[in-house]
Amino acid sequence: MATVSGSSYSIAKGSECEIPVNFYCSTCEDHSKKIDADFYCEICLKFFCITCNQLHGQLHVKHTALGRKDKNRWPVSKNVEEFLLDCEDHKDKKVEMYCPEHSKLCCANCVLLNHRTCRKVALISEICTKESTDL
Repeated sequence: MATVSGSSYSIAKGSECEIPVNFYCSTCEDHSKKIDADFYCEICLKFFCITCNQLHGQLHVKHTALGRKDKNRWPVSKNVEEFLLDCEDHKDKKVEMYCPEHSKLCCANCVLLNHRTCRKVALISEICTKESTDL
């Protein structure tokens, strides 16, 4: 089970894996600066530090940026997303398939090695376009 607390992402159930959750200001990042974000705009789909959020508020009066207290409504950070897309067994591969028989996300190597006999292994992209799912 994954839990998000403070500014780090940790995996429960005895795993030693910890991933820092970093949200950087989108505007500052465009200028090669790593400044922690304090706000997220759902309309612009961008993160802002305090300084940039003040400018954002002046330019986009009707946009309401979500502060850190509403962090549960922010999107998943890039490093957490990358971690979740990495195959558990083959760290250098990305998950791209799903085996409903084992309820497992798989990379191509997993399918070849462990799910050859499974009949319903499908590409995640195909599953998502055909039906609403919460993988």
